[in-house]
Amino acid sequence: LKIGRSAIGSQAAKTHTAAMTGSDIVHDALFRQQAVVRVDDYDELLETAAMFAKTLPPKGGRVGVVSESGGMGSFTADICGQLGLAGPPLSANTHREMTAIMGTRGAAANPADLTLFGIGPEFPSIFDIFVKDEHHDLVVMSTIGGEGQAQGLVDAVANNDKPILVAWTGSVKRGGLELLRNSDVPLFSLPGKAALAARRLVDYHATRQRLCAEAG
Repeated sequence: LKIGRSAIGSQAAKTHTAAMTGSDIVHDALFRQQAVVRVDDYDELLETAAMFAKTLPPKGGRVGVVSESGGMGSFTADICGQLGLAGPPLSANTHREMTAIMGTRGAAANPADLTLFGIGPEFPSIFDIFVKDEHHDLVVMSTIGGEGQAQGLVDAVANNDKPILVAWTGSVKRGGLELLRNSDVPLFSLPGKAALAARRLVDYHATRQRLCAEAG
């Protein structure tokens, strides 16, 4: 989280971190080349750092988006698309297995709309099917939450090596939030923040791979 993006910020920084100020464009270019992840605010700093501490590297940049709200899922997928993350369709097998549980309700797709299945007892089974789809490398979920769903997310993260990022859009009083906060689930306050973190996760590991290859 580097200050000094504006003229007034750079001037203020000179009072205590003068050596770190300078051309912001140059710093951004350097950061991209050397796999330094730059965030825009303090909330992002905490959430993004926690994500890196809790997740394994994704195998690629294809993202699966899921929610119990069709609108929220589409919104999240739209942000991922704007950030350049691919959102390929589900495999035929994944679609078939999800449809066997959901029937004609919701959408067994990417983005997936789980409707009430997303907060019901069927959630762990449906989510496990979705996460294991071979067409995506990481998953972003936007949810209003719930205790049963939270436990399902904790279990999914423990049983998969695919990164799973969760944006909690429900009330802070809704059951399950404390469970997620104290777990290995990367948690975000807004869908857009989760999508941006996914982009950063993909870029960081891709750049690290390039740097390691160049170093021999």
